[in-house]
Amino acid sequence: MLAQQPASAQRLAFADYLFHGFDAPERTLKATTKECFHVPSGLPEIEVVRDAIYVPLHSRDGSTTGGLFHADGTPIDGAAVRRAGRTIFGQRLDGSLPSPRQTLQEPLLYLGTVNGHFGHFLVESLARAWAKMRSDLPSHSIMHRLGSMSVMERPFVRTCLAGLGVTPETNVMPSRPVRLREVHVAHPALGLYEHVYRDLRASFHQIGERAGIDDAPQTEQPLYLSRAALSDSLRRTIGERDFEQTLASNGFKIFRPEQHDLATQIRVVHAHKYIFGFWGSAFRLAYFSPRKKLTCHFSSEFPTPSFLLDRAITDAEAWFVKASGACRIESKRDDYFGLHEMYLGPTLDFLAERGFVSKGIPAPPEPRPTEIARESCYVDARARITAADASEPDLTDLHERFKHERERRSAELGCMIALQEHRLDQQDIFDSDAISRLTPHRDSWRAQRVVGRALLRAGDRSGGLSALECASRENPDSVTIVAELAAEQDPKDAIQTLEQALAHMPSQHSLRAALVERLVSDGDTDAAIRTQRQGVKHGPDLIQARVDLAKLLQRLDQHDLALAELRIAVSLDSDHAAALQSIIPALLSAGEATEALPHVHRLRQLRPANPEPLRMLATTTRMLRHWREHIHVRSQMLARKVRYAFGFPVR
Repeated sequence: MLAQQPASAQRLAFADYLFHGFDAPERTLKATTKECFHVPSGLPEIEVVRDAIYVPLHSRDGSTTGGLFHADGTPIDGAAVRRAGRTIFGQRLDGSLPSPRQTLQEPLLYLGTVNGHFGHFLVESLARAWAKMRSDLPSHSIMHRLGSMSVMERPFVRTCLAGLGVTPETNVMPSRPVRLREVHVAHPALGLYEHVYRDLRASFHQIGERAGIDDAPQTEQPLYLSRAALSDSLRRTIGERDFEQTLASNGFKIFRPEQHDLATQIRVVHAHKYIFGFWGSAFRLAYFSPRKKLTCHFSSEFPTPSFLLDRAITDAEAWFVKASGACRIESKRDDYFGLHEMYLGPTLDFLAERGFVSKGIPAPPEPRPTEIARESCYVDARARITAADASEPDLTDLHERFKHERERRSAELGCMIALQEHRLDQQDIFDSDAISRLTPHRDSWRAQRVVGRALLRAGDRSGGLSALECASRENPDSVTIVAELAAEQDPKDAIQTLEQALAHMPSQHSLRAALVERLVSDGDTDAAIRTQRQGVKHGPDLIQARVDLAKLLQRLDQHDLALAELRIAVSLDSDHAAALQSIIPALLSAGEATEALPHVHRLRQLRPANPEPLRMLATTTRMLRHWREHIHVRSQMLARKVRYAFGFPVR
């Protein structure tokens, strides 16, 4: 049943948004939101329950049991995770209520369930974070988790929880049922598709501050949140890369969030006023910034209530633009998860009308029907092959559904790529004729990735690396194939493979790291240092490359050279957290505590939730104190010698 709308709640209305390209958007908005979609004032309640029973979550056959219960076995209503008012998992028992052997006597604050999906973590796992802003509630907390304990090791989970002061020392997640003598259940301030309390934003802002956001002026440079390098299952849009190139030539910053840690993502979004991209969880990085922004969401479907409700937290000017359409594929769950084609011309016209790109700019060609045929058949073929398990299914009907000959040939190519991928994955074999047919298709990174794998397996190192270099221009993860092959080779062949690969792709950090490790293991430390030093020239992160070089020099006991590299790195970027974290212990080891102290203070400002800078500060302060005491004793001894030399009384 849908939750009751509080009397003090406001409703976000059609006038709060800009919709472009959708049919009857006002009517669609009303039909989408219905009686939910409200913004209550203030914050939710705290429910105090005594003698509660905590049962860990357990998933089986698509169903999740466990949760938080009263002593009589009835679910505690405020502990539920709801979407559109309906409990989606947990808060039910698989059988009778267990009788716990252990009782936790200390009052605890219930903060909900940790979900390992980034977007759902933000809107559901942090929906009770507001309670950590209150000093009158228990400082120790208890949470559930979906899945194994490894979900707690995900970097974005650690960053957010640490920003709230939730650490392994202050939070418990029992693996067996326990009785809670007193638990304070924080009701969620955000119900997906339903409601959000505006004041929830304060807890996100605290995480943002501890991630290092500052008061520097916002840049007017538009930021584009790219999805082009994400996996196929995450709403791939044909034509997005061409769109990115056009935006970049018009001054946009192209940013791929998944290639950076959460703190960097937060700082980048905080620094930009105008945020563009195909809709997805990355837009919720604006939660962490107190600054008002303009967000422009491109999509193929009318936005869901969850993205519409984001405006209550971010207070952003929100635009929603129909910029793509769903492709025909049989394996998709719905248009939200399917394959899409970009409407390049109309989307660029929309941006030109609002001054974000030049008017009259020639649009890249619309996605060719042949490319759409190839990609859609590839997706369907992979789905069929996976479902068929050991046997190889007949894929003929997939490409024969296309009427035009060129589209049919392109679709057949997509099926061929999927089949050869499967054979390489499962049996490490390939069809030579098929590889020969795929080789000329340099416009398809999938084809080149398959060709590269096959040729490397066949011993054609030059041809294989050339194909993977081509594939890596659109899909950087393609280079991992080289490292996987090198791991199976003997040291000499592995080094040759990695050296040739790095000559083709000098900016690929993963290849350089793999080669350096191989050289060190082989005892050729000079070549390892030389290889790592070349990374400083080729990037992509030149500061991080110097830090990596310094770490290698430290491993090889060349500490003076390592410290010199770290000093250069910090001089180039005094806010580079990795450089600061490396130079502080290096300076302390060298006895340079005075030089280390300002770096420690800066690292504390960048990472206030991380205990490591505090430990570094304590060590630095202790060393300075010992140094001052040593200087004081030495100065007294020197003074006595001088007095004695000149015949004065010595005390």
